[in-house]
Amino acid sequence: MPVWEAQYVLVIASKTGWTERFIRHELPLSRGYAYYHAARVLEGERCRWPGVKSAASKWVDSVKQWARSLRGRK
Repeated sequence: MPVWEAQYVLVIASKTGWTERFIRHELPLSRGYAYYHAARVLEGERCRWPGVKSAASKWVDSVKQWARSLRGRK
């Protein structure tokens, strides 16, 4: 089991009392990530959903896309 998966199981199991088998095989992954995130936030860790982008990173992505579009022009 990779370290990230062990940490995921440990955090959820310690907060809920659920078994490793239930967490790994029955709990939907998206729901598990939500529980993991909530547990970490309650412990004081700053977390951010992986799909959330700041306005600055969206701007950087748009500039990169614009720069790539210039490569084809001559």
